[in-house]
Amino acid sequence: MKKLILFVFLSALPLMAVSCGVGYKEGSRQLDNQSFITFTGNVNGAVAVVDGGEPFAVDSLTYKDSQGNDVKKSDKTYYQVRPGRHIVVVSKDGQAKVEREVLINAGSTQEVWVP
Repeated sequence: MKKLILFVFLSALPLMAVSCGVGYKEGSRQLDNQSFITFTGNVNGAVAVVDGGEPFAVDSLTYKDSQGNDVKKSDKTYYQVRPGRHIVVVSKDGQAKVEREVLINAGSTQEVWVP
Protein backbone atom coordinates (compact mmCIF):
# COMPACT_ATOMS: atom_id res chain seq x y z
CA MET A 1 0.00 0.00 0.00
CA LYS A 2 2.86 2.35 0.86
CA LYS A 3 4.43 1.71 -2.55
CA LEU A 4 1.17 2.60 -4.31
CA ILE A 5 0.83 5.86 -2.38
CA LEU A 6 4.48 6.71 -3.09
CA PHE A 7 4.01 5.92 -6.79
CA VAL A 8 0.90 8.14 -7.04
CA PHE A 9 2.62 10.98 -5.20
CA LEU A 10 5.76 10.81 -7.36
CA SER A 11 3.65 10.63 -10.53
CA ALA A 12 1.59 13.67 -9.50
CA LEU A 13 4.60 15.75 -8.42
CA PRO A 14 5.68 16.83 -11.97
CA LEU A 15 2.09 17.77 -12.82
CA MET A 16 1.83 19.93 -9.72
CA ALA A 17 5.17 21.62 -10.50
CA VAL A 18 4.09 22.46 -14.06
CA SER A 19 0.70 23.72 -12.97
CA CYS A 20 2.32 26.03 -10.40
CA GLY A 21 4.17 27.93 -13.09
CA VAL A 22 7.62 26.38 -13.03
CA GLY A 23 9.37 27.63 -16.17
CA TYR A 24 6.68 30.20 -16.94
CA LYS A 25 7.97 33.62 -17.93
CA GLU A 26 5.64 36.53 -17.53
CA GLY A 27 5.79 39.47 -19.89
CA SER A 28 4.74 40.71 -23.27
CA ARG A 29 6.28 40.69 -26.70
CA GLN A 30 6.23 43.83 -28.79
CA LEU A 31 7.28 44.38 -32.38
CA ASP A 32 9.96 46.90 -33.14
CA ASN A 33 8.31 50.22 -34.05
CA GLN A 34 11.05 51.15 -36.49
CA SER A 35 10.25 50.49 -40.14
CA PHE A 36 12.43 51.25 -43.12
CA ILE A 37 12.34 51.81 -46.86
CA THR A 38 15.48 50.53 -48.59
CA PHE A 39 16.65 51.95 -51.87
CA THR A 40 18.59 49.55 -54.07
CA GLY A 41 19.76 49.50 -57.65
CA ASN A 42 21.21 52.57 -59.37
CA VAL A 43 20.94 55.00 -56.44
CA ASN A 44 23.84 57.30 -57.42
CA GLY A 45 22.43 60.77 -58.04
CA ALA A 46 18.89 59.71 -57.13
CA VAL A 47 16.65 62.01 -55.08
CA ALA A 48 13.62 60.64 -53.21
CA VAL A 49 10.50 62.16 -51.68
CA VAL A 50 8.40 60.20 -49.18
CA ASP A 51 4.80 61.35 -48.63
CA GLY A 52 5.43 64.74 -50.26
CA GLY A 53 8.09 65.68 -47.68
CA GLU A 54 11.55 67.15 -48.16
CA PRO A 55 13.61 65.69 -51.02
CA PHE A 56 16.76 63.82 -49.96
CA ALA A 57 19.70 62.25 -51.75
CA VAL A 58 19.17 58.50 -51.70
CA ASP A 59 22.84 57.52 -51.84
CA SER A 60 23.71 59.47 -48.68
CA LEU A 61 21.19 57.89 -46.29
CA THR A 62 22.08 56.36 -42.96
CA TYR A 63 20.06 54.65 -40.27
CA LYS A 64 20.28 54.53 -36.48
CA ASP A 65 21.63 51.38 -34.87
CA SER A 66 20.54 50.07 -31.47
CA GLN A 67 22.95 52.45 -29.68
CA GLY A 68 21.64 55.51 -31.62
CA ASN A 69 24.69 55.82 -33.88
CA ASP A 70 24.34 56.76 -37.56
CA VAL A 71 25.26 53.81 -39.77
CA LYS A 72 25.58 53.77 -43.56
CA LYS A 73 25.47 50.42 -45.29
CA SER A 74 27.44 49.99 -48.47
CA ASP A 75 24.97 47.72 -50.27
CA LYS A 76 21.59 49.26 -49.36
CA THR A 77 20.30 52.66 -48.33
CA TYR A 78 17.72 52.94 -45.54
CA TYR A 79 15.09 55.58 -44.77
CA GLN A 80 13.23 55.27 -41.48
CA VAL A 81 9.43 55.71 -41.58
CA ARG A 82 6.46 55.00 -39.35
CA PRO A 83 4.53 51.82 -40.12
CA GLY A 84 1.71 52.35 -42.61
CA ARG A 85 1.07 53.45 -46.19
CA HIS A 86 3.61 55.72 -47.92
CA ILE A 87 4.03 57.29 -51.37
CA VAL A 88 7.64 57.13 -52.60
CA VAL A 89 8.87 59.09 -55.63
CA VAL A 90 12.47 58.70 -56.82
CA SER A 91 13.88 61.07 -59.45
CA LYS A 92 17.14 61.25 -61.37
CA ASP A 93 18.20 64.21 -63.50
CA GLY A 94 14.86 65.89 -62.77
CA GLN A 95 12.75 63.01 -64.15
CA ALA A 96 10.66 60.67 -62.01
CA LYS A 97 12.04 57.15 -62.33
CA VAL A 98 9.96 55.44 -59.63
CA GLU A 99 6.58 56.30 -58.15
CA ARG A 100 5.24 53.69 -55.72
CA GLU A 101 2.77 53.32 -52.91
CA VAL A 102 4.17 50.99 -50.26
CA LEU A 103 2.59 49.46 -47.17
CA ILE A 104 5.07 48.82 -44.38
CA ASN A 105 4.32 46.81 -41.24
CA ALA A 106 5.85 47.60 -37.86
CA GLY A 107 9.41 46.31 -37.64
CA SER A 108 9.72 45.53 -41.35
CA THR A 109 11.55 46.90 -44.38
CA GLN A 110 10.17 47.59 -47.87
CA GLU A 111 12.54 47.69 -50.85
CA VAL A 112 12.29 50.28 -53.63
CA TRP A 113 14.45 49.43 -56.64
CA VAL A 114 15.83 52.35 -58.62
CA PRO A 115 16.46 51.65 -62.34
